[in-house]
Amino acid sequence: MQSLLVGFLVVAVTSGHLDVRIAVALRCAAIAGAALAAAVWLRPAFDRAADHMLELVNGARAYGFHLYVGRVLSIGTYNMDVLMLGVFTNSKSVGFYTLAGSVAAAAGLPVLGMATALFAPLAREKDIQPRLLVIAVVIGSAATLTAWALAGPFINAVFGEEYRSAAKLVLPLALAQGVRGVTGVYNTFLQAHGRGRELRNA
Repeated sequence: MQSLLVGFLVVAVTSGHLDVRIAVALRCAAIAGAALAAAVWLRPAFDRAADHMLELVNGARAYGFHLYVGRVLSIGTYNMDVLMLGVFTNSKSVGFYTLAGSVAAAAGLPVLGMATALFAPLAREKDIQPRLLVIAVVIGSAATLTAWALAGPFINAVFGEEYRSAAKLVLPLALAQGVRGVTGVYNTFLQAHGRGRELRNA
């Protein structure tokens, strides 16, 4: 989705047609495009859908509401920084910060992907193996340094020299993404064991 969004924005900036409405439309198009690509790639099957739906509803009753509340709180607090910037600074600062955050988001993807792939193994474990956390820290650190090193050249090449100051914000935001990736291992473990109450509290 982020790759599609960046591609759309590059085209819009190059053609000289970019405003707030177009930016929102491009973000929606990137989300829809990524969802369509995922559906085509995964080719979901819907046989025995009713049986699976009953199982999902029962699971949701057991721990889903706590998970839902926790997720709402998580999203709200995670995006609070942009809202606070909007109150205390100007639109240019918000734009630079958001651009840096989009670039830094790439640093968290490898560990979040690993955590998602570990769902089934973690469901069979009583505890989180320490080596998984070590691997998450190593991968997250490497991804953070890579994002930091490439941020300046990438922003300069795609958006131009006038946006280069956004690259200064990438390191702290990439570090935050690295931490988020490691906490994703814990969250996946709790999800795999149906511990919605703990997830909500966290």
